[in-house]
Amino acid sequence: MVNKYKLWLVLGSFISLLHLIWAVMIALFHTTMQNFLNRIFGLHFLQPVYVLTQASRGKWIVLVIITFIVGYFMGVIFGALRNKFMQQAKVKITIEAKKPIIAARKRPTIKAKKK
Repeated sequence: MVNKYKLWLVLGSFISLLHLIWAVMIALFHTTMQNFLNRIFGLHFLQPVYVLTQASRGKWIVLVIITFIVGYFMGVIFGALRNKFMQQAKVKITIEAKKPIIAARKRPTIKAKKK
C-alpha cells in the first residue's frame, strides 16, 4: 500500500525541481534555450511559435509553487487510485531468496595440540 501523502511530496518536489532547473537555464542561457526549443519544435515537424521572455524572480517563484501544487494533487490522486485497484486485484507480491549457485566453502579448523 502506497502512502499517498508521501507520494505527493515526492512527485510535487520532482516536478517543481524540473521547473526550477528550466527557469534557471532560461535565466542563464536565454538564447541557447530558445534555440533548443526551436530545435525541439523542428524535430516534431512544427514551426516554432513560442518566444522565451526574460526570467524574473517573481515568475520563478510562481512557477515552482504552482507545479508543486499540481504535483501534490497528482500524487494524492495517483496514490489513492493505485491503493484502490491494488486492493481490488488482491495482488500479493512475495520475494523469496534463492539458494546460491556456488556453495560457500567451509574453512578448515585448526586445532591446537596440548603439550
